[in-house]
Amino acid sequence: MSLVRDVDSWFVNDAPEDVVVLAVAVDLTNENKVTRFEDQYGLSVTVLADQDGEWLPVWGGYGGTDQHSYTIVDSTGRVSWHKEGSTTADKIAKKAESAP
Repeated sequence: MSLVRDVDSWFVNDAPEDVVVLAVAVDLTNENKVTRFEDQYGLSVTVLADQDGEWLPVWGGYGGTDQHSYTIVDSTGRVSWHKEGSTTADKIAKKAESAP
C-alpha cells in the first residue's frame, strides 16, 4: 500500500498543476467501499471503482489478473506510458512529468 501513498504524496506536494491522478480499483465494488478506502489511507487522488469490470480488459493488469497496472495518458488523450506489475512512485512521477 505504500506505493499508493507515495504516488498520492507526489501528487499533493510535487506534481505539475495539470496532472490528474486516478486510481481504479477492480476489487472495490461500490462507492461506499471506495470512500472507506480513500479515508483509510488518507488519499487525495481520486479512486474509481470498476464495478462493471470494464477497466481491466481495456487498460490491462499484470498477467491478465487484477494486479496493479499503471497508465499515463498525456494532455492529448494519448497513452504515453503503461506498466504492468510493480514499479515505484518515482518512476511514475518521472513518466508523468515528462508527458506532453
